[in-house]
Amino acid sequence: MLTASRRSRHSVDIWPGFVDALASLLLVTMFVLMVFVLAQFFLGIALSGRDEALAKLDRQVTELAELLNLERGRTESLRNSVAQLSAELQSSLAEREAMADKLSAAEGARDGLAADLEALRREFAETVEADKATIEAQLRDLAALRQDIEILRSLRAELEAK
Repeated sequence: MLTASRRSRHSVDIWPGFVDALASLLLVTMFVLMVFVLAQFFLGIALSGRDEALAKLDRQVTELAELLNLERGRTESLRNSVAQLSAELQSSLAEREAMADKLSAAEGARDGLAADLEALRREFAETVEADKATIEAQLRDLAALRQDIEILRSLRAELEAK
């Protein structure tokens, strides 16, 4: 028994240290596990928030793509309208040029006709003056002839009286 009691005095009991080490290891493991769980939880929340943000951004991108397509359609229709208006403008300008040419031709014809009218007026005035002079000469001749007729009548009357 002595040996047994000696053995028990000198022998070191490691069981309480082993339990403390295991408890500490368990606490550290639980702490690390808790940290990982909390990290996983917050990362999950962050990722779900990102997923929602990505979904929202996808919807916005889709809306913007639709708006872009609408704007492209509007732009194309506006380009067509501008092209049509440009063609109409070119047509109107060509028509205006044609009308301006016609107007110039008409003004030239008018100026020519005005010159012809003025020449005809001068010619008419000269003809009237010439005819007036001729008529006055003929009236003088007629007056002279009437005087001659009167003289001849008076001579006839004298001759008849004789």
